[in-house]
Amino acid sequence: MRVPTAASWIVVLVMMLWAADAPAVAVRDGQPASPEAKALERLTRSAKRALEAADSEPPADAERRLSAVLDDPAFGKLSRRLRAELLWVASGVAADAGNLSLSRRRVQLLTKLRPDLTWGWYRLARVEAAMGNDQAAIDHIVHVLQTWPEWSVNLGRSDLQAFQFAGRDHPAAQRRWLEALFATGWNARPNSASGMRMRLVELQLADGDTEQAAQTASLILHPMDVVGLRVDRRLAALHSGPGEDLDPVRRGRRLLQDLRVRAQDAPTDLEAINELIELLLVLGDIDEALALSTDTLSRIEEGGDLAEDPTFLRPWVANHRSTALLRQGDTEAAVAQLIAASQMAESPDGGNTSQLLNLATLYLRLNRPAAALDLLDQVSNPSPYGRMVMERCRFAANLDNPEVAEEALGYLREHQDDGILQWLDALLSADRIDEAAATVVVQLADDEDRTTVLFWLQSFWNTELPADGRYRQARQQLLDRADVKAAIAAVGHIERFDVYQG
Repeated sequence: MRVPTAASWIVVLVMMLWAADAPAVAVRDGQPASPEAKALERLTRSAKRALEAADSEPPADAERRLSAVLDDPAFGKLSRRLRAELLWVASGVAADAGNLSLSRRRVQLLTKLRPDLTWGWYRLARVEAAMGNDQAAIDHIVHVLQTWPEWSVNLGRSDLQAFQFAGRDHPAAQRRWLEALFATGWNARPNSASGMRMRLVELQLADGDTEQAAQTASLILHPMDVVGLRVDRRLAALHSGPGEDLDPVRRGRRLLQDLRVRAQDAPTDLEAINELIELLLVLGDIDEALALSTDTLSRIEEGGDLAEDPTFLRPWVANHRSTALLRQGDTEAAVAQLIAASQMAESPDGGNTSQLLNLATLYLRLNRPAAALDLLDQVSNPSPYGRMVMERCRFAANLDNPEVAEEALGYLREHQDDGILQWLDALLSADRIDEAAATVVVQLADDEDRTTVLFWLQSFWNTELPADGRYRQARQQLLDRADVKAAIAAVGHIERFDVYQG
């Protein structure tokens, strides 16, 4: 988990620190400076050099300069503003160096010195989340949202991911975070907001707050989340039947209007454009998705108003363009575009795992297992979920090599919790229907796990590729089994929806 650091927020620092306080030791005009005053003056100069070093010198040198100032006995006599600036920058330098404990100590001192600084509390929340201190992270971000609700517009995609992850094992804390967020009126990222509201509905229902859950559900617009509302029996209390109001296409079109306005109001916001392209693909507006993704990539490559990509969304725009080409039937152009996407950096560290794995999956669907295997050798440091995708691809590409296939399947079996759908897809790709059915029955019986599998069992529009036939037949055999039908009926139902999954 990356933590926003000094370099990330240097502009914020200018905004958050205003009106420098006078030094604690004054020097009278015309009088020789006292030794104490001279020492303070020297420390002030050292402090300013340390701040400059944070931008210009190697991290180790910057840390040495900053530590010397922070540890000086006279540090408390520096102006309040300068102390706050030093603590802010020093906490960022420590985080950059991976010393999160030191970063946390420094930002804690900052929040005590300047409890009115929103960004200090925000950074403390992010550092706690990165350290795995989930409850503390939620406490601090809720404090920010409740004290400064207007600040919520500053939350970025990585922030949402960090705080959702922090609440994953703490339902009460996750509910507090989500309710605090939506109480601010936040809707800066409509696609993300829909999925987060879906999670909030589940939390509110689990607490027996049906009325609040129904109110939250009425604001869910993304087609994939609306599907979840329709098919899960737990959510039946929120509506009397599917009805027009729970039509994924109708609600999706409402969301599309919001995303169009957002993209028009912020024509250089790549995240807004990317969310719009994603929804166009879901709703089947393929021509528009292709045109917008093509234009967006051109604007990026021409070095104009979209040249900067701090959130590394360029490979995803290229990925979406590949999907649009595939759905138009231009398979080779889709492959070429996804190859190009896989060569774009998806993080500050460089490299790309997501598009490499997406390309490997596409090669498998095109009956090109050797090409898929070549790509897997290029993947480095995947996330736990990414590793599951890797092993599912390795398994499917080695069905004629039982030893390698069983090794990959063994990993998938042992790590199901990291990506249950990868496990199920692997089983279906090898016609292991009995094992797949047993997994589905167990997952559907679990209140925590059933949402993902119940959604996976639904039917959506799909682009049929050469290798899909076998998988589709295996999937139908799974759905036709009496034990699977009974497990589904106990918790929900299956429908066919006139949208794509992504």
